[in-house]
Amino acid sequence: MAQLRHRALVGEVLATRAQLNFAKGPTKDQDQTHIDESWTKVVEDLFPFKINRFEIRDSEVRFHDLARNQKWMCLSRNLYVICHNITTVE
Repeated sequence: MAQLRHRALVGEVLATRAQLNFAKGPTKDQDQTHIDESWTKVVEDLFPFKINRFEIRDSEVRFHDLARNQKWMCLSRNLYVICHNITTVE
């Protein structure tokens, strides 16, 4: 459920059985381990938001290291996370 307050979208998010995959690539262009600052600025400008509660249930995160000679993966399962008061506005 979301509401608009002070020109910012306010709400709660629930993700169940979500899967997040990211990788360290052999080159910088193929790498997914850094944050593109220009992308975060666009999101802040276009879509200011405040999330009162963000909950993740029964989810997975996979990290692949493709830059090594022998490929490597780290897997976390059955994640349960709760975050409060996430915002892009002051």
